[in-house]
Amino acid sequence: MAKTSYSVNTREAYVHLRTILTANLVAFLQSSPGMGKSSLAKKLCKEYNLVPIDLRLTGADRTDFNGLPDISGDIAIYKQFEDSFPTVDSVQKEGTNGWLVILDEFPSAPRDVMAASYKLILDRMIGNKKLHENVFILLAGNLASDKAIVNPIGSALQSRVIHIFLKSDYSVWLEDVAYVTQYDPRIIAFINMYPDKLNNFNPEHKEATFACERTWEFVNDLLFALRDDNNKITPVTTAHTPLFAGAIGEGIALEFVQFCGIFEQRIDIKQILQSPTNAPIPQTVALKWSTITSLVSHAIDENLDALTTYANRFDMALRMVFYRSLLISKPSVRNHPKFQEAMVHLAQVKNSV
Repeated sequence: MAKTSYSVNTREAYVHLRTILTANLVAFLQSSPGMGKSSLAKKLCKEYNLVPIDLRLTGADRTDFNGLPDISGDIAIYKQFEDSFPTVDSVQKEGTNGWLVILDEFPSAPRDVMAASYKLILDRMIGNKKLHENVFILLAGNLASDKAIVNPIGSALQSRVIHIFLKSDYSVWLEDVAYVTQYDPRIIAFINMYPDKLNNFNPEHKEATFACERTWEFVNDLLFALRDDNNKITPVTTAHTPLFAGAIGEGIALEFVQFCGIFEQRIDIKQILQSPTNAPIPQTVALKWSTITSLVSHAIDENLDALTTYANRFDMALRMVFYRSLLISKPSVRNHPKFQEAMVHLAQVKNSV
């Protein structure tokens, strides 16, 4: 199955998933690889206090759904795996609201495994037992249009699940992931400047890997692993190119390493704090993005006066980026007088346009 004109970003998808879960229906979450399907499932479990049961169907067997035969005398019965599929006989863990069974890699499962899962999805039964009433089910998988190894699902299932298709959205990713979890500022500046570099997945790609939300998380982990004992950023050099190419592919890795070199030329934060009205404003676009992103990463209540004074000397678009990023990554600044003053000014400018 291919993407549709109704593809949604992760934020929109999560709203729909909540509605589907509340209606006790089954969602089928589909996207290109590495766009955050598993993260959405984890978020659901956290919000609704559900115990996650993650079953990767590419490594499953039909006995996972039917159970194993047990012969007692002349009668053979099937015994199910209770830790995978809680039934009416299962005891719900105290303090939880049930379970979320995530059938991941669903369309990539062998046909016999997919067929065996239909009873679970359609009849809410595992073997001859009913599922526990507080078991919720989520299907996830890649798209056939992305040349992933997928099998078509039968028409009986197509009309019994709610299909949700994900699309990549750099602004949502920056706000919901990168800023909130405080990604390395070089990644934030790079994606802000080159939004199309967040996800360059192409089914025809020939490289060993590609850039996507998941692989940028790998790059972020690598950058933090390179930091010194004082958690200080380590400059990225051409020697690191093979490391990042192994995560996001050669082309974007080379561009990112070159950008990191530019990032090192950003206006020094000490110079800005000493003289926010006189510190130089960068002339190139890359340095502007690097400097603004650096301001956000260094912002604390004690230096916000100086940083906002300096940021207000940038053009309106970059000022908006600075304040929006600051609010997302450090929500407590909304109570700072300088921040409130800036918001009033920006609103006045916007209304006058």
